[in-house]
Amino acid sequence: MSLISRVDLLNLINQSPAELIRELADVLGYEFRDDITSDTVRIHVEPGAEMDLDLLQSQTTTEPDFQPAFWYVKQYHSREQEQDDQPQPIVGENLERQPQVRPERSRLFSSAQQQVLWDRCLQSSARSGDIDVCKTVKQLSQFKPLAKLPRKQRNTHNHETVLFLDRSVHLTPIWQDQLDLAHSLRQLIGQEQCQIVLMLNGMLGKMRRWGQPHTPDWTLDQLPDAAQLLFISDLGVYNPHSDAQQDWLTHLTRLERLGHPLAVLTPLAQTAVSGFSKQYSLDQSSSQFSKLQVLMSQCLQPPLERIRHLRQQVAGGCLEDELQLWNHPQRSLLPTGMSWRLDFDYLHQWFAAASLSEHDKQVFQELQCQWRASMAPETEGYERLLDQALDPAAEPANPGLFDALLKSHQEHPQGQTMAQRCLQSQQSLLNAQPVLGRFAGAQKWRPLYQATQQVCRQTKQQNTAFNTDNPIVHLQQIGAELHCKEEAQRSVLSAADYLIDMDCGEELSIRRPLKEESIHLRSAQADVNLATITKPDWAERFWLDDNGVYAAHEEQALFHLQPASGEKPEASWVCLHNPWSWARDCGIDEFGLWADLSLEQVIYRLRWIVPGTFLMGSPETEHDRRGDETQHQVSLTRGFWLGETSCTQAFWQAVMGANPSRFKDDPQLPVEQVSWEDCQQFLSSLQAKQPHFKASLPSEAQWEYACRSGTQTAFSWGNNLSTELANYNANRPYANGKKGEYRERTVPVTAFLPNPWGLYQMHGNVWEWCQDWYGDYQKKDTIDPKGPKHGRNRVLRGGSWISSGRGLRSARRFAVEPDDRISTVGFRLAGGTDPQARQAGTQPGTANRGPWSGLPSGGARLRGEGDSNN
Repeated sequence: MSLISRVDLLNLINQSPAELIRELADVLGYEFRDDITSDTVRIHVEPGAEMDLDLLQSQTTTEPDFQPAFWYVKQYHSREQEQDDQPQPIVGENLERQPQVRPERSRLFSSAQQQVLWDRCLQSSARSGDIDVCKTVKQLSQFKPLAKLPRKQRNTHNHETVLFLDRSVHLTPIWQDQLDLAHSLRQLIGQEQCQIVLMLNGMLGKMRRWGQPHTPDWTLDQLPDAAQLLFISDLGVYNPHSDAQQDWLTHLTRLERLGHPLAVLTPLAQTAVSGFSKQYSLDQSSSQFSKLQVLMSQCLQPPLERIRHLRQQVAGGCLEDELQLWNHPQRSLLPTGMSWRLDFDYLHQWFAAASLSEHDKQVFQELQCQWRASMAPETEGYERLLDQALDPAAEPANPGLFDALLKSHQEHPQGQTMAQRCLQSQQSLLNAQPVLGRFAGAQKWRPLYQATQQVCRQTKQQNTAFNTDNPIVHLQQIGAELHCKEEAQRSVLSAADYLIDMDCGEELSIRRPLKEESIHLRSAQADVNLATITKPDWAERFWLDDNGVYAAHEEQALFHLQPASGEKPEASWVCLHNPWSWARDCGIDEFGLWADLSLEQVIYRLRWIVPGTFLMGSPETEHDRRGDETQHQVSLTRGFWLGETSCTQAFWQAVMGANPSRFKDDPQLPVEQVSWEDCQQFLSSLQAKQPHFKASLPSEAQWEYACRSGTQTAFSWGNNLSTELANYNANRPYANGKKGEYRERTVPVTAFLPNPWGLYQMHGNVWEWCQDWYGDYQKKDTIDPKGPKHGRNRVLRGGSWISSGRGLRSARRFAVEPDDRISTVGFRLAGGTDPQARQAGTQPGTANRGPWSGLPSGGARLRGEGDSNN
């Protein structure tokens, strides 16, 4: 194998039959990508973006334009807002405030600590090229023959490594830590040398490859020979099954006997299984569980982020304290999603488990303030009520909250009010007698408490009937289809009792798959519009994980598709990483990717034009065609930025300090009376002020490619022309055109609708300079043409406010000397790629994958490992 180069392996894959490519690539350690070949399509899931393997099955097709499609919630309209008995918001004195974003979960290791950890786990020795002089002299002094010169030993690591992540439910607190370590390992040794396997339920549960489309379950028989094996697990210590530890020991011993070097990273302070080689504890600090008990007793339903903060910043202790807490038998119910809850019968017992120092109390109070600032007022009120139940000296809860709850209940005694929902969710707290005994105004509270108990009993009966007759239904993506299922750990949409297709008015059948590109549904909670999305044409990478859909531009920009919800009725793309230092802002709309170039508070928007092939020039049948428009095929191999509009007078003045235009009554008019040479001075000045933006004029091919925007008609909207579509001389109409108001001057740059790529007024208003010298087209297909090397005239494109209709055609060319200044001539700014942005993902330690390669999956889960992610 060492004599075979990677090129040979790739040639082997390319020459193999289609049915063997997937299996062969898997054996060789390659991952499937969405690159299109003649006989297959490979769906690429970005390393580090974990995927529900039941969510998307592998797909192959012979159609060259096939792309994987992901379903998402495009629009969401809550129907509860239309109901008369909708839950009323709790409004009371000092209750109205804007909740803040809750603190993020602390990472277990820094990047440097991860590096040290992997160095210890993977370290082994090998012979180097340096001669061991001391050993050589010693052998010669003993008159021993030297068959080979002794070589010094060097530290190295196994080139084939398999990392196993134990994803058992009892290890939920370290799931995200496992993913962080997996990311860092792949960055250290490379993706091709590192397989990552998810163990869904310990050693005896199902195993699956991480970051792969739906594939058969992975087995230990697929291990590469003599591969280094790494495990992140508690080795069954917290597994409720009594034989779990013995199963681990049996299988690990067998793997060692097969010649696999083993290393185990355990969250336990003390390693629990002996009998094999390397074991490393992720945290060897001494336990402070009793202090953590005190802190946890004062939190109602803390998420994992809060538990980690309390341990690291107040209690101290070790990582095992979190596992002990998560799996403690005295919690009232199984963890719901990623939150934890203590049985209220143990409140006082846990609160008295240890005493906190004054310093610890102060830090704890500061953390409590941070977290409570991110809560809704009613949730914060309940936590303060819990403080009173445990400590009479604690700060009292806001009495206005409970006054508002009582008022809300009195006004809507039969409805499902916010008061009832809040009280119902905290019934266990209200059942605790110390709470009622210590709460100021208990007599006023008692009627509401009794009413809430009745509501809770009714709800319990309703839930019992619901669970029997009307299970929660989910729409879940499998391949390109949506399937209606009764049970799903992850779904596009879930509903409490029904899903109705609004187009046909029929309730969805459990067995009915949905294959449409979009569907309108009515659920128990809302009217929703589900749609599919494929890889955007501007995206270099496109993937799905538990947080949703992501797309990455070739210059390292990263975007997340935020689905619609009750808080945000329309789905939208959110920029997570903007690599363009020149761009004040960037985003995605219906036309594609845009970025704003800002100078002196003036914004000029550019749009990313994707590479492609088109027919340049005009067919012989086009009306008013000229002889210099020979039609030929042109391929543009690199994307580029192009101004959404002609350069405005405001932007020209921000760069040059003066305005040479004839028409000056509006700064959003296009700048005109600028020569080609003036434009070159403008570009030089702009380059000096924005050095990372490679400013230029578009080439003639780039201009026509962007103007046509995928069309082959005379204009980007068709073959007809009117003054409602462009600013031109309507007294000299184009064929089939309509006469209209002849404005006899320029108009603002966004006065007409844009073309299909979001570019305004590529036809009319002002002619636009191109970079090229004017000359005859080549009669053959060309790639990235730049025009003649020499000439007399420079190219103008697009027509103007004084032009006839034929001058506005996409193929129309005009030649003017580069020093001419005319009131009908302006320009449109273009830009090349940003070298600084491109290099952002190629610095040492980034594994040449850009910022998205280290993107955390936010607690990604596989089926059976948590709650639904709707």
